[in-house]
Amino acid sequence: MLETNTVKPSALANALALYRKAESLDGEQALLAYRIARVLDRLGRRSEALESYRRARDLDICPLRIISPHEAVLTRLAAETKTPLLEVGNILAANIPGGIPGNDCYLDHVHPTIRGQQLIAQAIAGKLREIRVIPNGQSWAEEKRREAYQRQLDSLGPGYFADGLRRVAWLENWARRQRLFDETLPNDALGYLRLGFKRLELGQEDEAWDAFDEALKRDQALTPLLKEHAQELLSGGRPLAASNLLEKLNARRE
Repeated sequence: MLETNTVKPSALANALALYRKAESLDGEQALLAYRIARVLDRLGRRSEALESYRRARDLDICPLRIISPHEAVLTRLAAETKTPLLEVGNILAANIPGGIPGNDCYLDHVHPTIRGQQLIAQAIAGKLREIRVIPNGQSWAEEKRREAYQRQLDSLGPGYFADGLRRVAWLENWARRQRLFDETLPNDALGYLRLGFKRLELGQEDEAWDAFDEALKRDQALTPLLKEHAQELLSGGRPLAASNLLEKLNARRE
């Protein structure tokens, strides 16, 4: 069963005050920065939350994503050498609810989802057209792109998602994720929505719906985001997953 308890804004504000007090004593703790980010996220203070999430990443003793100083070096070198630079992180963030990349565009702490990879591929193709590596007129129509995605996914076979789930589990075990398992559990409607997106990407449709259902119990206003996601699944070459999601949404309203 999924947790259904909610926390009042006043409790979140009190938690934030205590975390800020701890931060004044030692501001170099990655886990503390992460906890501050999650509270800010739940309070709807997205830009501050994103800043704290980035700080948590930069303070991590073993960061597995690129840290801010390295991003700055990469940007500077690209400018100095006039090398085209595509900021795919911003592209992913622009296509997700809340603008903070998480389970909705990453399968784990670093690898993008299928949808994320498709967005990156489209952005790369756009950049290649922009710098005239490929002719500007050579772009796919939406229907042709969708058909190509579906052919590719169909060619992977029925065991593809199960194998992906196994590999993600192995990676998270290697990273000792269980030590901080409770820290990563959803604690608000948007968190459950993001968890559902991740489960769907791993072929866990029933488990994904459990998370979506909990998200909707907490905030019915998330329904349009689920409908948008169904359209994204269709555009990404996964018509069956899109159809199943819409059917469950319709059945829930009846």
